[in-house]
Parts: sequence; C-alpha cells; structure tokens
Amino acid sequence: MIRSVFGLLNVSQKKSAIKVLILIIVGAVLDIFGLALVLPVLAISSSPEDISTITELQKLYVFFGFRSTDQFLLIMYISLLLIFIVRALTFLYVKYVISKFSYGLSRTFSKQLFNVYLYKPLGFFQSNSTADLLRDVYVSTQQFSTYLIIPILQNISELLILFFVLGGLVLYNVQVFMLLVIVLGPISMMFYWLTKSKMEVIGKEVYSVNGQIINKVSQGIAGYIDVKLSNREQYFVKRFDDDQKYLSKLNITKSVLMDVFPKMIEFSAILGIVVIFVYSLLFLKEDQKGMILLLGLFGASAYRILPSISRIMSGMLLIKQYGYLVDIIKIAIEPTNKKIEPTSDLSALELKHSVSLRNAKFLYSNESVFNIDIPSFKIAKGEKLGIIGKSGSGKTTLVNILLGFYELNSGEIYVDENRLSIKSWPLWKKNFGYVQQNVYVSDVSLKENIAFGVDENDIDDKRVLECVSLALLDDFVDTLNGGINGILKENGMNMSGGQRQRLAIARALYFDRKILIFDEATSALDNETEKEVTDSIKSLSNGNITMIIIAHRFSTLKYCDRIIEMEDGKIKCEVEYDDLIQRN
Repeated sequence: MIRSVFGLLNVSQKKSAIKVLILIIVGAVLDIFGLALVLPVLAISSSPEDISTITELQKLYVFFGFRSTDQFLLIMYISLLLIFIVRALTFLYVKYVISKFSYGLSRTFSKQLFNVYLYKPLGFFQSNSTADLLRDVYVSTQQFSTYLIIPILQNISELLILFFVLGGLVLYNVQVFMLLVIVLGPISMMFYWLTKSKMEVIGKEVYSVNGQIINKVSQGIAGYIDVKLSNREQYFVKRFDDDQKYLSKLNITKSVLMDVFPKMIEFSAILGIVVIFVYSLLFLKEDQKGMILLLGLFGASAYRILPSISRIMSGMLLIKQYGYLVDIIKIAIEPTNKKIEPTSDLSALELKHSVSLRNAKFLYSNESVFNIDIPSFKIAKGEKLGIIGKSGSGKTTLVNILLGFYELNSGEIYVDENRLSIKSWPLWKKNFGYVQQNVYVSDVSLKENIAFGVDENDIDDKRVLECVSLALLDDFVDTLNGGINGILKENGMNMSGGQRQRLAIARALYFDRKILIFDEATSALDNETEKEVTDSIKSLSNGNITMIIIAHRFSTLKYCDRIIEMEDGKIKCEVEYDDLIQRN
C-alpha cells in the first residue's frame, strides 16, 4: 500500500516526501536521546555516590565546579527538562511539516481531479452521480491526506523510534527487550490479523453510504416543490436517516475497534510489570536497586514503546480502511486525463459559409439500439434552423455532436471546407452559446451570471449592459436592487422562466458567440413569456449569428429560415412553418 500511495506522487512531491522523512528521522533521534537520558538520571538519583565512580560524570562535576551532589543533580534535572522542551517543540514542528505536506497534496489532487472531470465528455456526467463526483473531488481527496498520507508518515516515524528504542534495549538489557517482545508482539499481530479485513469492508461501505447521503439531501432540496405537494417530507427524511443510521453503525464499529487495541496494550504493560515483580521475588530478593532499575527501564521503555505501537496499529488500520482511495486519486494523474492542447490555427475555425456533417454515424454504446445516421447535413452562416421531432428522435443528440460533446463513430464535421479534428474542438466550442430549458443561474450578481466564468474585476460592465439590452432584459434589471450588480438567488428563484432564458441569451452574446442553440428553451413557458423570448430571438436576426432552435412548440419557429424534422436518429424531411401550424 505504501508503494501504491507514493507511486501517485510526481518527482517534486517525492523530493518533498524525502525531506519530510529526513526531518522525521531527526525528530526520532532527538526523541530517543531524550528518553535515553532518563535512565542515567534515574540511576544516579537512586545512587548519588556513583557520580564519583563514573569517569564522565566526575569530569563534568569538576569542570563546572559543583560543590555538592545535590547541586549537580539539580542541574541534571533542569537540563533534562530543557531537553524535553526542545523535544516537544521539535515534535510540534515535525507535525506541522507533515500536515503541511499532506494537506498540500490534498489540495493538489483535489484540483487535478476537478480539472480531470471538467475535461470529461458529456457521457461521463450522464452515467455518474453528481453526488459521487462531489464526494470524490472534495471529501475523498481530504481523506486521502488525513487517512493515508499522514498515517503512513507517522508510522514511518514511529517505526524508526521503535527501532532505536528496541535496539538500545538489546544493547542495554536483553531481558527487558525479550519481555517486551513476548508481551506485546503476539497481541499486536493477532489484533491486526483479526481486524484488517473488517476495517477494509467498513471503509468501502462508508465511502458508498456517504455518496448516498449526499444524493438523498440533493434529491430532497432539488425536488422541494414535488416533495411539498405530495406531502413526502417524512419519506425523504426517513431515507436520509436510514443511511445516517447505517453510517453511525459503521463508525461506532470502527471507533470501538480502534479503541480496543490501546486497552489491550495497557493490559499487556500491567502484565509485564507483574512478570518483573515475580522475577524479582524469585531472582532479585537481595538486590532492591536491581529491581528498581529493571522496573524503571521497563517503565521508561513502555512509556515510549506502547504509544508508538498503538499509533502504528491505528495507522495500519486506517491505511487498510481507506486503501480504496488510491484508485480514486489515480484518476487525477493518469496520462489519458490530460487535456487536449487546442490548435493554434484560428482561421480554420472561423465560420465563413457553413457547418456540415458528412456521413455522420453515432452510437451511444455497443448495447444501444438508438443511433444517429445522417449522410448529409448543412447549416449556412446566419441561418436560423428549426429542428422538430418526437422525444427521443435525436434532436439534442445532433446538437451535442455539433458541440463536440459526443464523438462520431464515423463521418466528419466540416467548418466550410476545413475538417474538425480533436485539437480543433476546444476552440470550436467557443463559437457556441447554449440556451437550455433549465438555465444554470448561480447565486452571484447578474453581471457575474452573464459573464459566467470571468473574474468579477475583469467583467466589462459596458458590454454587459449592451447584452442586457440585446436580450431584452432591461425591464428585469430595472427592478433588480443594484441593477447588474444585484444578487440573483440560486437557480434564479427571483427570476421568471422567460428572464432566465434571456439571461442565457445575454450570456451567449457577452462572449460573442456566433452560433446560438436553443434547446427546448420555451417549452416550459406560458404563451406571453414565450413571445418575449421569441422576440429576443428575432432581435438577433442580423445575419451574423447562426441559430439552431429545437422546439416542440411550433410557434417558437416562426422566424426560422428552414425547419427539419427528425425521426429515429435520421433527418426525415424539411417542412414549412405554415404547414406545421396547420398540422398542429
């Protein structure tokens, strides 16, 4: 698992990880040094007369001119205290560096994953839950740092400390070393072996349930009107609570498992002390000093070893529980997810005469029955093309092919006589404005909604006002507190349906889109509001803007130059507006 996690890092991140590990080693050495000083101080405290018999201590005593052993011991106690203060400060700094590194990775991977998703094709979003994508971008990347990176780095630190402590014990007292290994080793291995599979299952279940909870909340809020009208509030609350109840059960199980091991370790430590007392009674009856040193050595070692073993075990269980996050983070770094660099040949993407499809075939999947089959299709620059057909006839799919959201299985798209390639798509899409039935409105100012995706400081207010006027949105601006700086509510709750459609038109005009697509833009509007939007469309009929209007309501197509009818993924025929009205 450690190899898999660090395999996700780039060269720069691996170098940073090595620096962090070096700092961890320095902290571990200082930690052991402070612990190692406890034993001599303890020994001298129990036998102050040893100061005169130990050469190194005698030299220090003479060099600093101490007048009594009490004075010497006092200075040793103060020095030990200062060393532990430095040790504690170093520990905090190491903790800070580890956190900065790990959460920096979280931010990087979150950004990369969000970037990857935004460059995914439309089909990806149609086949994946929004709640799951939100969870992966925001929650999973943070969990990757909290429950994988930090535990791995901390485990490396604790393992180094454990290695140094046990290594020192082997040199100083093999008996205590063997006692610690016999008491703690089997319990630790048995506990991990019994719980690792359970923690892995819990991790995957928590991941799944979190997505379901986000989805349930989204459904209840997004479907508020239907929920209220059908009096189904408690239905959605119960579904939400059922998932929360299951999540609580999983977290309780995890919490108990994580807390069991420290208690087992505490029991093992007490068992070790009992063994030492029994050993002392049997073999050290006359050596009280030996018993005190043996207990002191065991206690000092256990003081540092037990927390390390406990943290290592907790880290191993967290790594096991959240190991599935590696597969999610891999998505952010896979070479296939790199965005396509657009072509620099802008002239090839400038619409001068027409856009055409030639021998175009598209199939959603190998299992799909529906397909698009259009031998020939052309729309001239400045033309207003209407598209009609029953639901599922392929109207929106045809538009999505022109937009580059769907890739043709065969056939080509031409701008004049220039064939569109993969590298052409990023710039080609900039020619389009898309007015849908459900227009996205963010809870920011009107001008930020019109200049969507542009930093507020970079928005051209004069241009915004021009687009407001062209889209016939002036009356709404006059009623909005703050004008174009007025704040809109989420999903345009303080706007009418027609105003939202005209906002989308203004948005397209702000970015100087040359091709406007209206996809069922007026289907949910009343007759008067539909007329307002239709008038907005008419006002744009200046020959420079090409329009594609998909509609079920034929009155929307009143000002179209040409109307085609689609059926079963094919262009059935061209029809006249007057014939449509008579048919209706």
